[in-house]
Amino acid sequence: MYRKIGKIVTGCLLSAFFLCTIYIAALKFFSNEDENKVIPSSENPFKNQKIEKILNPLTGLELVSKKKDIRPIAIMINNINKAQPTLGTSMADIIYEIPVEGGITRLMAIYQDPQKEKVIGSIRSARPYYIDIAKGHDAIYVHIGGSSDADRILKSDTIDHFNLGSFSNMMWRDQNRRANLGFEHSAVTSGQKLVDGIIRNGTRFQIDKNKVSFQAFDNNSQVLNGKDTKELAVKFSGYKNTSFNYNEEKGNYLVSQFNEKQMDGQYNCQVERKNVVVLKTKIHDINGSGLKDVELKKGQGIYMGGGKSIDINWKKSKEGASFEYSTKEGQDLLMIPGNIYVCVASESSEISMK
Repeated sequence: MYRKIGKIVTGCLLSAFFLCTIYIAALKFFSNEDENKVIPSSENPFKNQKIEKILNPLTGLELVSKKKDIRPIAIMINNINKAQPTLGTSMADIIYEIPVEGGITRLMAIYQDPQKEKVIGSIRSARPYYIDIAKGHDAIYVHIGGSSDADRILKSDTIDHFNLGSFSNMMWRDQNRRANLGFEHSAVTSGQKLVDGIIRNGTRFQIDKNKVSFQAFDNNSQVLNGKDTKELAVKFSGYKNTSFNYNEEKGNYLVSQFNEKQMDGQYNCQVERKNVVVLKTKIHDINGSGLKDVELKKGQGIYMGGGKSIDINWKKSKEGASFEYSTKEGQDLLMIPGNIYVCVASESSEISMK
């Protein structure tokens, strides 16, 4: 009997040791302590070698955190007028904006490494087409609740996700927003809380490159031979419009909505983007519910960068695949290195350019 108990105790200790080893490895992976360690040149075996530049696959820019091959995190962001300003969105690598219901849109902000972001929000519910797009980035999906169709997909475990309504230690309610904007517009998180929760949960944090087609970036993008385009506006509905105005000095597009600047309240700044993409597709109401069915297969679109624009084609090879963009001549689209704003709009949406 004692021998049997001894085996059980030994097994438990080995299991605990194994879990602790994984946890410590994950903490070291997300820790920045090695970045600040100074190695004397006499002890540095790489002093005469060129150090590899690690690029952010979402932007083509150098990745400051140096954390290679980690999965991005995709966060659902509230975007109705009452919920403004958003928080931390100016630091997202990619922002997707798509209609949800009642003429409103929602944002999905994707961060390659949000660990240093102190506040991100406010966070809202999931929709099937956002899940589809997040899967195309092999992203960890963050939301609070969701439509019935979204819940069904999430329960099938086809994507790693965190419903923060069930992970209260990964979020909090901003009391100022709760008092002034209402309870549903007050849920926020931080990059550190998300990373800590991912580690505690044992979620895979290394990207699976077989699941992703990475966007190509080049300062000699085809768009620079396009037509001059300093302004672009997308009218999603009678309630919601989004516009982009080119700032020559910065080389970025300043984002506006509701006829005002789209502000990031965490940094008290207007959201800016280096690249703007508009994808046209079929969008239908689901059985009169107001919820949307957004077709994500293939279509036409517009790419804008460097004060120029060109027409493009886009496709997804299957559900959960990455977006693939090409020029009208059939070349793979090269984007200018930098962050991205993607509007997915109905084929009937009014789009103006000048």
